[in-house]
Amino acid sequence: MHNKAYPYMMKPCLIKQFTVLSVLLISGLLLHAQEELALRMLEAEVLEANLNRKIAAKDKGIAVNNYDKGNAGLLPTVNLALRNNTTYITNTLTTADGREIVNDFTLNNNVNANVNAEIAIYNGGRNKNLYERLRMLTETADINERIVIENLLYNLRTLYYQAVRQKQLIKTTRAALDFTEQRLQLAVNKLDIGTGNKVVVLQTELEKNQLLAELELQNLSLLNIYDQINALRNLPPSSEVPVTDSTYVIKSPDKNTLKSTLLENNLQFKMADINIALALNSIEDVKGLRKPSVTANLGYTFNRADNGAGFFLLNQSNGFGAGVAVTMPIYDANRIKIQYRNAQLQSEQAAMQKELLQINLDAQFEQLFRTYEASERLASLQKKNVDIAEENLIIGINRFKVGVTDGFELEQIQQGYTQANFRWIDALFQTKMNELELMRLTGKLAIY
Repeated sequence: MHNKAYPYMMKPCLIKQFTVLSVLLISGLLLHAQEELALRMLEAEVLEANLNRKIAAKDKGIAVNNYDKGNAGLLPTVNLALRNNTTYITNTLTTADGREIVNDFTLNNNVNANVNAEIAIYNGGRNKNLYERLRMLTETADINERIVIENLLYNLRTLYYQAVRQKQLIKTTRAALDFTEQRLQLAVNKLDIGTGNKVVVLQTELEKNQLLAELELQNLSLLNIYDQINALRNLPPSSEVPVTDSTYVIKSPDKNTLKSTLLENNLQFKMADINIALALNSIEDVKGLRKPSVTANLGYTFNRADNGAGFFLLNQSNGFGAGVAVTMPIYDANRIKIQYRNAQLQSEQAAMQKELLQINLDAQFEQLFRTYEASERLASLQKKNVDIAEENLIIGINRFKVGVTDGFELEQIQQGYTQANFRWIDALFQTKMNELELMRLTGKLAIY
């Protein structure tokens, strides 16, 4: 798009407006840094304030806290029990020879203290398996948090690119509206001096009103997009959104580079690896059920009883105790055997799911990259159409000057030029969205 768009009957400021529009649409590379800075600022805000991100972070914190040797039973447990029981009662005793002994409301006090330590010396390796499983669950929580981040960034960038597209559509519509108003004034002037056509005036007014209606809807859509961005930022809908006026920066990613990182960075594929590891861990855990369990305990006990009445007024004992318990499964009605078979099936299922995911990821990548390349070619073609439409507009204006072209033909030429710009903007937007899909598929968005 050149700087000479819509030159006929334009005021200097209007020519400048179209010049700025054209420069913005074709010189996005010069504003790449500005766009990246605005995006990064928004992304930082979203990741800092978004509640879904905070919830995912809490889940990750819980998983990290659970990853503990004590939680896995690899450390001994020590318990202290204290008890004091006091009674104030009357005791009545009757002997074999008929004597009756009565102790009225005597005070009795019993004190008991016990410290006991217990540890599983061996339980078929299930404690170690549990500790390893807790570690893998922290990795799962980390990936889940990264998936939340990835979705947030994807949604934010989608909305951001929509906002850029909407602002470009608004600029193009305003420029077309300004030009239409110039044509309308020219048509009215011709009608006043008797060389014009009333139909041309009315048709131009209809076109102007249609552009005003489109501009109203475009502005409404832009405000709705801003509201969605602010929702991600956890801000009120009316908050200002720093969206640049630049065009989309098409990066043309290298296919081989992206393909080499597809399986390495894709979060779903990483999760599939962890699911396989968890399934294998479950197999080892079931194997441990068939092995003996050995637990040991060591304790210290103190007991004291003060009796207000009775043969022994004081009864006290204290000392250490230790023990070892061995448990060996002998017969459990094949329950362990069934669990082992199910664990094997789950492991095989997890491996199949990973293989299926890899097939689907490879297919999606090829389709997405092919679509991206096609959208790039389409955007280039639409740019050529803009250049052709612009040249056609200039010719039409010159013909209109000498009276060869009437107002209706010039109107069609102008509409063609405006629609060509709309199609170019949409093609650039679609290219950017295809690029975003590729970045998401290859795990580039979650690397933050």
